[in-house]
Amino acid sequence: MSRRHQAGISMLELLIGMLLAMFAVMAMLSLSRTTSRVTALSRLGVQTDAQLATGLLAADKLLAQAGYFAVTASGSVPVPRYPDDLRLLQNATLGGSAQALLLAPASGTLVAQAGQGQALLWRSRDASGVFRYDGLYAPASGGLWRIHGSSMDWAGWAQAEQLLGAPPRGHDSLASAGVASFAVSRAAGGCQPFGVGSSASGGVYTVRISALAYSAGQRVDSHTCLMNFQ
Repeated sequence: MSRRHQAGISMLELLIGMLLAMFAVMAMLSLSRTTSRVTALSRLGVQTDAQLATGLLAADKLLAQAGYFAVTASGSVPVPRYPDDLRLLQNATLGGSAQALLLAPASGTLVAQAGQGQALLWRSRDASGVFRYDGLYAPASGGLWRIHGSSMDWAGWAQAEQLLGAPPRGHDSLASAGVASFAVSRAAGGCQPFGVGSSASGGVYTVRISALAYSAGQRVDSHTCLMNFQ
Protein backbone atom coordinates (compact mmCIF):
# COMPACT_ATOMS: atom_id res chain seq x y z
CA MET A 1 0.00 0.00 0.00
CA SER A 2 1.56 3.32 -1.09
CA ARG A 3 1.81 6.23 1.36
CA ARG A 4 0.36 9.56 0.12
CA HIS A 5 2.37 12.78 0.67
CA GLN A 6 0.35 15.65 2.17
CA ALA A 7 0.72 19.09 0.50
CA GLY A 8 1.11 22.30 2.56
CA ILE A 9 3.58 24.42 4.49
CA SER A 10 5.26 23.80 7.77
CA MET A 11 4.86 25.93 10.87
CA LEU A 12 8.43 27.26 10.42
CA GLU A 13 7.70 28.36 6.87
CA LEU A 14 4.52 30.09 8.05
CA LEU A 15 6.38 31.99 10.76
CA ILE A 16 9.11 33.09 8.32
CA GLY A 17 6.48 34.30 5.83
CA MET A 18 4.66 36.27 8.52
CA LEU A 19 7.94 37.85 9.64
CA LEU A 20 8.83 38.94 6.10
CA ALA A 21 5.34 40.35 5.58
CA MET A 22 5.63 42.33 8.82
CA PHE A 23 8.97 43.83 7.71
CA ALA A 24 7.44 44.80 4.36
CA VAL A 25 4.49 46.53 6.04
CA MET A 26 6.80 48.40 8.43
CA ALA A 27 8.96 49.58 5.52
CA MET A 28 5.90 50.85 3.63
CA LEU A 29 4.61 52.68 6.71
CA SER A 30 8.01 54.31 7.27
CA LEU A 31 8.16 55.37 3.62
CA SER A 32 4.65 56.78 3.83
CA ARG A 33 5.48 58.83 6.95
CA THR A 34 8.69 60.14 5.37
CA THR A 35 6.87 61.11 2.18
CA SER A 36 4.13 62.86 4.16
CA ARG A 37 6.73 64.73 6.22
CA VAL A 38 8.66 65.88 3.14
CA THR A 39 5.44 66.91 1.39
CA ALA A 40 4.27 68.91 4.41
CA LEU A 41 7.69 70.59 4.73
CA SER A 42 7.74 71.47 1.03
CA ARG A 43 4.24 72.92 1.28
CA LEU A 44 5.29 74.99 4.30
CA GLY A 45 8.39 76.15 2.44
CA VAL A 46 6.34 77.30 -0.56
CA GLN A 47 3.99 79.21 1.75
CA THR A 48 6.99 80.83 3.46
CA ASP A 49 8.48 81.94 0.13
CA ALA A 50 5.12 83.30 -1.04
CA GLN A 51 4.77 85.30 2.16
CA LEU A 52 8.34 86.56 1.73
CA ALA A 53 7.61 87.86 -1.77
CA THR A 54 4.41 89.57 -0.59
CA GLY A 55 6.14 91.12 2.42
CA LEU A 56 9.01 92.53 0.37
CA LEU A 57 6.56 94.03 -2.11
CA ALA A 58 4.61 95.70 0.72
CA ALA A 59 7.86 97.04 2.19
CA ASP A 60 8.84 98.44 -1.21
CA LYS A 61 5.57 100.38 -1.43
CA LEU A 62 6.09 101.81 2.05
CA LEU A 63 9.66 102.86 1.30
CA ALA A 64 8.52 104.68 -1.83
CA GLN A 65 6.79 107.22 0.46
CA ALA A 66 9.87 107.83 2.62
CA GLY A 67 10.98 111.44 2.73
CA TYR A 68 7.92 112.89 0.98
CA PHE A 69 7.54 116.54 2.00
CA ALA A 70 4.48 118.31 0.66
CA VAL A 71 4.74 121.92 -0.48
CA THR A 72 3.86 124.23 2.40
CA ALA A 73 1.80 127.43 2.24
CA SER A 74 5.03 129.40 1.83
CA GLY A 75 5.88 127.31 -1.22
CA SER A 76 9.04 125.81 0.28
CA VAL A 77 9.94 122.14 -0.01
CA PRO A 78 12.77 121.05 2.29
CA VAL A 79 15.15 118.41 1.01
CA PRO A 80 15.13 115.29 3.23
CA ARG A 81 18.50 114.19 4.56
CA TYR A 82 20.14 111.26 6.29
CA PRO A 83 19.99 110.80 9.30
CA ASP A 84 17.44 113.54 10.07
CA ASP A 85 14.71 112.08 7.87
CA LEU A 86 16.02 108.55 7.29
CA ARG A 87 17.82 106.45 9.87
CA LEU A 88 19.20 102.90 10.04
CA LEU A 89 19.39 101.22 13.45
CA GLN A 90 21.04 98.03 14.68
CA ASN A 91 20.76 96.04 17.93
CA ALA A 92 17.16 97.22 17.98
CA THR A 93 14.47 95.83 20.26
CA LEU A 94 10.98 97.30 20.36
CA GLY A 95 10.37 98.74 23.79
CA GLY A 96 14.10 98.59 24.44
CA SER A 97 17.24 100.19 23.09
CA ALA A 98 18.80 100.55 19.66
CA GLN A 99 22.01 101.85 18.13
CA ALA A 100 21.49 104.45 15.42
CA LEU A 101 23.97 104.54 12.55
CA LEU A 102 24.19 108.32 12.19
CA LEU A 103 26.99 108.55 9.67
CA ALA A 104 25.49 109.10 6.23
CA PRO A 105 26.88 106.79 3.55
CA ALA A 106 28.91 109.24 1.44
CA SER A 107 29.74 106.29 -0.78
CA GLY A 108 29.36 102.57 -0.55
CA THR A 109 26.83 100.88 1.70
CA LEU A 110 25.73 101.31 5.30
CA VAL A 111 24.89 97.85 6.70
CA ALA A 112 23.32 97.05 10.06
CA GLN A 113 25.00 94.38 12.19
CA ALA A 114 23.78 90.89 11.34
CA GLY A 115 22.22 88.60 13.93
CA GLN A 116 20.54 91.45 15.83
CA GLY A 117 17.27 93.34 15.51
CA GLN A 118 17.34 96.01 12.82
CA ALA A 119 15.12 98.97 12.01
CA LEU A 120 14.81 101.59 9.29
CA LEU A 121 13.01 104.79 10.26
CA TRP A 122 11.86 107.67 8.10
CA ARG A 123 9.53 110.63 8.23
CA SER A 124 7.36 112.54 5.79
CA ARG A 125 5.39 115.78 6.09
CA ASP A 126 2.01 116.85 4.80
CA ALA A 127 1.00 120.30 3.49
CA SER A 128 -0.03 121.49 6.97
CA GLY A 129 3.47 120.82 8.28
CA VAL A 130 2.58 117.73 10.34
CA PHE A 131 5.24 115.00 10.36
CA ARG A 132 4.43 111.32 9.98
CA TYR A 133 6.89 108.74 11.26
CA ASP A 134 7.00 105.28 9.71
CA GLY A 135 9.49 102.48 9.58
CA LEU A 136 10.35 98.83 9.11
CA TYR A 137 11.50 96.52 11.87
CA ALA A 138 13.26 93.16 11.41
CA PRO A 139 13.50 91.28 14.74
CA ALA A 140 16.48 89.02 15.34
CA SER A 141 14.06 86.07 15.48
CA GLY A 142 12.90 86.77 11.92
CA GLY A 143 9.94 88.40 10.24
CA LEU A 144 9.27 91.96 9.13
CA TRP A 145 6.99 94.57 10.69
CA ARG A 146 5.72 97.97 9.73
CA ILE A 147 6.19 100.27 12.72
CA HIS A 148 5.23 103.82 13.62
CA GLY A 149 6.44 106.40 16.10
CA SER A 150 6.22 110.03 17.14
CA SER A 151 9.81 111.11 16.47
CA MET A 152 13.05 109.83 14.95
CA ASP A 153 14.15 108.71 18.41
CA TRP A 154 13.68 104.95 18.93
CA ALA A 155 11.79 105.26 22.20
CA GLY A 156 8.04 104.88 21.74
CA TRP A 157 8.04 103.10 18.39
CA ALA A 158 5.48 100.29 18.16
CA GLN A 159 4.35 97.57 15.79
CA ALA A 160 1.62 98.54 13.35
CA GLU A 161 1.36 95.71 10.81
CA GLN A 162 3.10 92.39 10.23
CA LEU A 163 4.46 92.11 6.70
CA LEU A 164 6.36 88.83 7.09
CA GLY A 165 6.00 86.12 9.72
CA ALA A 166 8.89 84.66 11.70
CA PRO A 167 10.35 81.32 10.54
CA PRO A 168 8.23 78.29 11.55
CA ARG A 169 9.59 76.53 14.62
CA GLY A 170 10.56 72.89 14.68
CA HIS A 171 11.99 72.79 11.13
CA ASP A 172 15.76 73.16 10.83
CA SER A 173 15.59 73.79 7.08
CA LEU A 174 13.26 76.76 7.69
CA ALA A 175 15.07 78.17 10.74
CA SER A 176 16.59 81.09 8.80
CA ALA A 177 13.88 81.57 6.17
CA GLY A 178 12.36 85.03 6.47
CA VAL A 179 15.14 86.57 8.63
CA ALA A 180 15.50 90.04 7.10
CA SER A 181 18.29 92.61 7.12
CA PHE A 182 18.64 96.22 5.91
CA ALA A 183 21.29 98.20 4.08
CA VAL A 184 21.34 101.80 2.82
CA SER A 185 23.52 102.71 -0.16
CA ARG A 186 24.32 105.99 -1.83
CA ALA A 187 23.63 105.45 -5.51
CA ALA A 188 26.47 106.67 -7.70
CA GLY A 189 24.86 108.85 -10.34
CA GLY A 190 21.46 108.58 -8.67
CA CYS A 191 18.77 105.91 -8.92
CA GLN A 192 15.39 105.59 -10.56
CA PRO A 193 12.37 103.69 -9.24
CA PHE A 194 11.12 100.87 -11.41
CA GLY A 195 8.93 102.16 -14.22
CA VAL A 196 10.14 105.79 -13.99
CA GLY A 197 11.85 107.19 -17.06
CA SER A 198 15.51 108.17 -16.90
CA SER A 199 14.62 111.79 -17.72
CA ALA A 200 13.02 112.24 -14.28
CA SER A 201 15.18 113.42 -11.38
CA GLY A 202 16.24 110.41 -9.31
CA GLY A 203 17.07 109.75 -5.70
CA VAL A 204 20.46 109.44 -4.04
CA TYR A 205 19.77 106.49 -1.72
CA THR A 206 18.69 102.91 -2.30
CA VAL A 207 17.51 100.54 0.41
CA ARG A 208 18.20 96.82 0.19
CA ILE A 209 16.12 94.36 2.17
CA SER A 210 17.61 90.86 2.18
CA ALA A 211 15.98 87.68 3.43
CA LEU A 212 16.74 83.99 3.06
CA ALA A 213 14.15 82.02 1.10
CA TYR A 214 13.36 78.33 1.58
CA SER A 215 13.85 77.38 -2.06
CA ALA A 216 17.44 76.16 -2.48
CA GLY A 217 18.44 78.33 0.48
CA GLN A 218 18.82 81.34 -1.79
CA ARG A 219 18.84 84.92 -0.50
CA VAL A 220 16.23 87.26 -1.94
CA ASP A 221 17.09 90.96 -2.24
CA SER A 222 14.65 93.81 -2.70
CA HIS A 223 16.12 97.13 -3.88
CA THR A 224 14.11 100.35 -3.51
CA CYS A 225 15.15 103.77 -4.81
CA LEU A 226 14.24 106.52 -2.37
CA MET A 227 13.00 109.02 -4.92
CA ASN A 228 12.36 111.80 -2.41
CA PHE A 229 15.97 111.94 -1.20
CA GLN A 230 17.76 114.01 -3.83
